[in-house]
Amino acid sequence: MGIPQGSPISSLPYLIYTTPLIQSVNRSCNVKAVGFMDDWTLYQKGNQFEKNTREIEKAYNHLITEGDKLHFIYFTNKRIQEQLSRFNQYHQSENSVKLGVWLDQRLNFKIHIGKKLEASRRLQYVLSELIYQNRLQSKSSMAQKLVKLKGMQMN
Repeated sequence: MGIPQGSPISSLPYLIYTTPLIQSVNRSCNVKAVGFMDDWTLYQKGNQFEKNTREIEKAYNHLITEGDKLHFIYFTNKRIQEQLSRFNQYHQSENSVKLGVWLDQRLNFKIHIGKKLEASRRLQYVLSELIYQNRLQSKSSMAQKLVKLKGMQMN
């Protein structure tokens, strides 16, 4: 017996279980934690790379998670690849998607814009095909009506 997935009350057990966990991370670390179901984000804002990464690691150690699902992205306008080598145990990402918005390391949204343009082009193609098919059907239907009308006039 359990709560069906998608049920209006399915988020209640999640909140009961995770709210103290999120509050613990937010209190004990200089990091903010947000999460919903199995999608969590730890974030840290600051100018000191070493301090930021220590704080993120400290917060991460508060959480129980599957390491193979963990993705790490560091947003910056500087070149820091050599400093990120200590995070090789995690999956370093050059971009991440949160709530449908693609974020890249420089936060210039080029990936997000590209993905949305690609999706809009696909939609445009589908719509143009539908319009074309509709026009063909309309012409065919019109021709059938004309034939029927001519047949009626001869009688």
